[in-house]
Amino acid sequence: MQYKQLNELLEKYKDEKDGKCGFKVLAVPCNQFGKQEPGEDAYEILNGLKYVRPGHDFELHHNIKMLEKTEVNGKKESKMFTFLKVSDSLCLRDGLKIALCNKFRCE
Repeated sequence: MQYKQLNELLEKYKDEKDGKCGFKVLAVPCNQFGKQEPGEDAYEILNGLKYVRPGHDFELHHNIKMLEKTEVNGKKESKMFTFLKVSDSLCLRDGLKIALCNKFRCE
């Protein structure tokens, strides 16, 4: 999912009464999939989003927190992704609802 669509998702699920969204998104950039995250760090990636793609002063939704760039596969794989891969495969056997709870951490 791209950042623009994440913004739209958060807007879609905001509370009608107070306008707040009931969940937050942790964006974990990675460049292991076709060089889709060319910036070196969150600052460069956010500037690329704002001025290049999609541009037009684009800003991430305030409920999206961009973490540091990491690797999700291989020798330098992040411990977080190692854990998510194992827990996700276990949860899928118990049904979609549990799998989604592991993918989306709500406050």
